[in-house]
Amino acid sequence: MRFMFLILAACASLTGVAHAQEKACTEMWCQEGLSVRLEGAGSWPAGRYDFYIKADDLVVTCRAELPLRGDCAPSSECSHPDWRVGESGCALTPDAHSLHEISAAMMPRHIRIDIMRPDGKAARLESAVQGHCGYPNGKECDKRQCCSGGLTMPLEWR
Repeated sequence: MRFMFLILAACASLTGVAHAQEKACTEMWCQEGLSVRLEGAGSWPAGRYDFYIKADDLVVTCRAELPLRGDCAPSSECSHPDWRVGESGCALTPDAHSLHEISAAMMPRHIRIDIMRPDGKAARLESAVQGHCGYPNGKECDKRQCCSGGLTMPLEWR
């Protein structure tokens, strides 16, 4: 009887070890890419805004129009499908409309952004990009790392 108990205990122990080593992999992923927050613009004059972006060797142009469309559909467009300009305030009065971010589904190592306002003033950001990479489900589940990063672009119009 004692021998039988030891065998059962050993089997239970081995089953527990095997169970502990199994990893449940999910399809969870991170918000991959770059986000550049536009900060300190004050008011946003009505008119067309032109964006020139150089991300590593990729050149992207975007444009946006303020005030925003009344139906809150996006009014900005970019020359590359992985890039976009974030718009804010479409449900508010036109003087509260703004552009709050530039985002991409990629992680460049270096970025330069020039924004031209309707009155001809411009703002520029040139920076290295520090990405944060990881395996959201663990190395044993994910085939590659998920990388994301963020910058702030102080809007000093000149």
